[in-house]
Amino acid sequence: MLILSGTDFSNAADTAALVAAKIASALGANLRLVSVVPPAANDEPLTHTLAADADDLMAAAPDVADLQTAILRGDDTARTITRHAAHVHADLVVIGARGASATSDTVGRVAERVVADAGVPTLVVQDAESLLRWLDRKENLRVLVSASLKPSQDAAIELVGRLRTVAPCDVTALHVAFPPDDEALVDPRRPRAVPLDRK
Repeated sequence: MLILSGTDFSNAADTAALVAAKIASALGANLRLVSVVPPAANDEPLTHTLAADADDLMAAAPDVADLQTAILRGDDTARTITRHAAHVHADLVVIGARGASATSDTVGRVAERVVADAGVPTLVVQDAESLLRWLDRKENLRVLVSASLKPSQDAAIELVGRLRTVAPCDVTALHVAFPPDDEALVDPRRPRAVPLDRK
């Protein structure tokens, strides 16, 4: 199994990388830590920083099967990460919810686009504390899995099965069927549902 973690060296990215390393350690998986730089950037300082981060992660999670680092060049961070994930056949992408330039508590643009385009299960780390408590077996992880009945969901369900071997998980599968209003659009003879006033 290969876990890919993207970093921009922000606190959120460092925490996401730690979560990725601990999951890789628990699963005996390989970890690939990557950072994206513009095509013309001097990447030498970042190469040293990435190597130092890798050393810190190996100290925190010594059972990672193999940890590699890579500086990726590209103008579009999300696209570069997702293409690299496909190229190396990553089984899981782990990324921080917000990058160095984010100023709010919402999920950042890069994280949103990686989730949308990765093609493999993606873990966006927003609340690392609960994940780290789960990895230390101090509490169960609550997992919500979309059960869309599409073949693409097989990878997510398989990943949840692997996570359950790490530590206990409370798993909820959610399938969204046509709501009544949408069903009325499919069959115009069907009466439209009217929401109840719950005052």
